[in-house]
Amino acid sequence: MSEQSTREALSPSWESPKYADVTLRAGEDGAEMRVHATYLMELSGVFAGLLSGDMALKDNVIPLPGKTVTELKLLCSFLCPTHSRFELVTLDNADAFCKMAQEYDMPLVLAAVEECFAQCCTLSSCLMSTLARTCTLLVNANSLQAAITRSDGQPSASVSAF
Repeated sequence: MSEQSTREALSPSWESPKYADVTLRAGEDGAEMRVHATYLMELSGVFAGLLSGDMALKDNVIPLPGKTVTELKLLCSFLCPTHSRFELVTLDNADAFCKMAQEYDMPLVLAAVEECFAQCCTLSSCLMSTLARTCTLLVNANSLQAAITRSDGQPSASVSAF
């Protein structure tokens, strides 16, 4: 058995395109990704309606007009059940995820975007608190320095006594 066929035999069914039953096609450049209809329907109300309805798909291909390869990869990243989906959303891609979540009725993706923003707000709040404490310390240090230094740069008499 070749290394590739061994890898395919040992990999879970969701990982191998050989078991995928639907193709998503990006509109702008025609890039395609093979996916599993079950995972796609679980993730998206729009795709669930499309795939479980009477609408016939030509060659099991779902065209996604106006989508780029990058957007297609983002969408498909949520289909992999072993990834921590909440770690996939970052501030850099949150806008794209949010737009897709709204367009394709993807509540899990929207929850991941909200979680990303909540974590960033908590982090920002923590950083702002630390920054405020640091500024207070600097102001106090500068005030102390001004109090113990005379205008000619020499220590004041009260400091020299220590």
